[in-house]
Amino acid sequence: MIGDADGVLVELLHGSEVVARTTTVGGIYRFSGLGPGDYVARSRPIGDIGDQTNPLVIAVADVSAADTLRLVPRGDLSVVPNPCVDTTKVTFQVTDTVWVDVNIVDMGGRAVTNLLSLVVLPAQHSVYWNGRDLQGHPVSDALYWVTYVSGHDVRADLIFRR
Repeated sequence: MIGDADGVLVELLHGSEVVARTTTVGGIYRFSGLGPGDYVARSRPIGDIGDQTNPLVIAVADVSAADTLRLVPRGDLSVVPNPCVDTTKVTFQVTDTVWVDVNIVDMGGRAVTNLLSLVVLPAQHSVYWNGRDLQGHPVSDALYWVTYVSGHDVRADLIFRR
């Protein structure tokens, strides 16, 4: 669960149509000016990794409601230490020779840096993140995703920074 994250993209759906988008501030998102109907809020920062709320039905006018979006890890990435201060190690296992991309993205799913993009052999592998972006600048947010993508195999875990 991301209790106080900033910058997480949240979409509002009416049926299957996205009718509005916003980002969280302090873990809170808001939509206003909604007409009658049933709505669902969802967040999918990385592919299909994400969550959505229970349906909210508006009969006449806007209402205030609270429902938590839980963004949880997927796959077998190991992040140590986590939380981290400077450098953290990300370990993963592959069973076939495959192309692998390992990236750091922010809570909104925007690229921060690439840790690995190459063909790897079957084995356990590790990469390190030094807490810096593509330009070499130290990052400032407290939460990031580390993502592993190899074809249809998508894994992700949260990295907490102190």
